[in-house]
Amino acid sequence: MDVGAGSGWPGLYFAKETGCDAVLVDLPLSELRAARERAAHDRISDRSRVAVADGSRLPFRDGSFDAVSHSEVLCCLEDKRGVLEACRRVIRDDGRMVFIVIWITPGLSRSDHKRALQAAPSFGETETDYPTLLKQTGWTVTDWLDVSAGYGSWNGSAKEGLLRRDIFVATPTLGLDPSIADSIEPKAAKLAENDNRGWVCRFRTERYNRPV
Repeated sequence: MDVGAGSGWPGLYFAKETGCDAVLVDLPLSELRAARERAAHDRISDRSRVAVADGSRLPFRDGSFDAVSHSEVLCCLEDKRGVLEACRRVIRDDGRMVFIVIWITPGLSRSDHKRALQAAPSFGETETDYPTLLKQTGWTVTDWLDVSAGYGSWNGSAKEGLLRRDIFVATPTLGLDPSIADSIEPKAAKLAENDNRGWVCRFRTERYNRPV
């Protein structure tokens, strides 16, 4: 399931490259229509579906999906907690969620925080940091990759350290030792200057297709 899928990236990419079935969820009907046209063009209509739905109110049964993705969606939504809780409900116990998000760097001075707010996406500020928010909503972070360097190549605020861009990989928490998640630290990514978006897509496909 790809939440906030828009016109189909990266959900349709996953379906095309890995052979998985993809469900694309978003609210703008026009974007989902474009996704259906793209699926038809790529000849994967039989492996893709669209659903007009709010990410915090997913119209699916519990445990419906073995993987969830969303790309720079949480930073554009106010109810981040609701989306993460909804994703936790519909994913299987052995599933995996991968997402990329832009957020304000923790620990900034008051003046820098104000500047970061002006440069961030509409809801770039969080009530708490993402590792903590994920833990509170039933997720265990298994990987955390800092891709701010690539983001900074075209966003001055990222270069200044006001904003960061991270990939999180998380699994449903099933009585695991919380110290495992607490020990996860972001790893810096080595990105080609002109290949940031493609690299992220490859990373996410690799995670999606990895045996659980």
